[in-house]
Amino acid sequence: MNQPRPSNQPSSADTAASPQLKQEWAELRTLLLAPEQTQLTELRNRIDHTETDAPSVSKVLAEAITLRGKQDERLTAALTPHVQTALTSSVRRNPHVIAEAIAPIMGPAIRQAIVRTLQGMMQSFNQTIDHSLSPKGLAWRIEAWRTGRPFAEVVLLHTLRFRVEQLFLIHRDTGLLLHHVASDTAIIHDQQLVSGMLTAIQAFVQDTFSTPRGQTLNTLEVGECRVLIEQGSQAILACVVRGTAPGYLRAQVQQTLESIQLDYADAFAAFDGNPSGFDATHDRLMECVQTQYETPRTKTSPMTWVILSGTSLALALWGWTSYHNNQHWKHITQRLSAMPGIVITTLERDGNRINLAGLRDPLAEDPEQILVEEGIPS
Repeated sequence: MNQPRPSNQPSSADTAASPQLKQEWAELRTLLLAPEQTQLTELRNRIDHTETDAPSVSKVLAEAITLRGKQDERLTAALTPHVQTALTSSVRRNPHVIAEAIAPIMGPAIRQAIVRTLQGMMQSFNQTIDHSLSPKGLAWRIEAWRTGRPFAEVVLLHTLRFRVEQLFLIHRDTGLLLHHVASDTAIIHDQQLVSGMLTAIQAFVQDTFSTPRGQTLNTLEVGECRVLIEQGSQAILACVVRGTAPGYLRAQVQQTLESIQLDYADAFAAFDGNPSGFDATHDRLMECVQTQYETPRTKTSPMTWVILSGTSLALALWGWTSYHNNQHWKHITQRLSAMPGIVITTLERDGNRINLAGLRDPLAEDPEQILVEEGIPS
């Protein structure tokens, strides 16, 4: 008896159920993997279409730039050419916008510079005029001719009491120059080199003389200049002074350094070698830049003494003459009043003449005789 063999061909029932099974599997896959598929689709769209991600980037762009800028200078280096190009293009296209933007800053700065320049010119001119014809001025002219210096400069050197020419704010630990200010007439050399030399001199003094850690060099004299050095916990402030500095100047420099260290404590803590964080100390340092001249002592000339003496003598002579004439007048009046038979009603003097009026007894003596005796013309 032949038994039926199993067949590998799908039956008609399986064939009918296959589409339904596929649909069920698709529904199951959708239920299980739909969220992941949606996210994958969105990620694929972001990769293929980057312009659609701009709103998302804009939400974190500011924070990203801030964080990247703190890491190193690469972001600054990358943006600098583009910012310069944009600024140049903007100035060429519409310069009035930039002019209006910087006018509040440049206007006061220009006015201050002009005022300082004019004040310096007028002061120098006045000093030159005051000393040009005096004996001292002639000696200074000879000195100017002998040394080859301008006469105004020689006058300035002889009449200058002190002048703060430069100030150096130096980072104490690294010796780097944080900020530098100078007067209008100062001769400025390489500020970084001067800052490094001051730091090196400080280290040399401490190492050579084995000074205690708290004791440092506070004064340095170089030719006609004196350098006042104030040490702080974070910085060093060196003040270059020409002439004899008053006592209050060092106290002012010390107070300036203390205020800078207090107000810029965060900048000192985050200092990484870039001194731009201390540019705002410019105005505070400029308060120490000052000039003071000798007050000229006016001497009385011999001619003035002669005039004063002559005037005093004339006044004394006039006073003595007036007193003598008054006494003479009083004496004449007393003699006339004492004469019997005479009543004087008016007695006036006109220079050396006397106008006499009154009543006289015909038998009384003639009063003109008394006037003649007293030397008064009738």
